[in-house]
Amino acid sequence: VNFNLKTMFNLIKMAVAVEKWPDVRQLYLDMQAAGAPVMGSSLVDAFKAGVLLKDSALLEQVQTQLVRDVHNLTEVDVSKLLTVCKTTSSVDALALYRSLLAAGFTPNPMHCNALISVLATSGHWDAAVEAFEEMKDRGLEP
Repeated sequence: VNFNLKTMFNLIKMAVAVEKWPDVRQLYLDMQAAGAPVMGSSLVDAFKAGVLLKDSALLEQVQTQLVRDVHNLTEVDVSKLLTVCKTTSSVDALALYRSLLAAGFTPNPMHCNALISVLATSGHWDAAVEAFEEMKDRGLEP
C-alpha cells in the first residue's frame, strides 16, 4: 500500500472532527503497518481514540511512540494529551508525563498547570501535590 502522508493526516483530522474513533484507530494502525510516521496532533488523536475505545493495546503502542518521539510534540500537543488524560482513569497521567520528561521533553508552566489539573480533577490529590513539588524543583511556578 502506498500512502500519501498528507492525505492520511487529513483523513485522521476528518475522522476526529466527526468523532469516528474506530476510524482514527484504524488509520493510525494502517500508517504504522506501512511504516509511515505518525506525529504530533495525529499521535494525540490516536491516543484519544485508544482512551475512548478502551483499547489498551493501542494506548500502550501510542504511549511508547509518544515517549520515543517526544521532540516532535508541540506545547499544544502535550496540553491536548494531558486534557485527554482528564477523561480516563486508565492512563496514569503523572507516569506518562514523567516518561515524557525522561525522554527530554521540556515543560513550561502551562503544562504544569494542565498536569496538576488532570490529577486534581481525577481525585489524585497526593499525585497533584507531588507534581507541584517536582515542578517547583525544576524552577517552574505552576
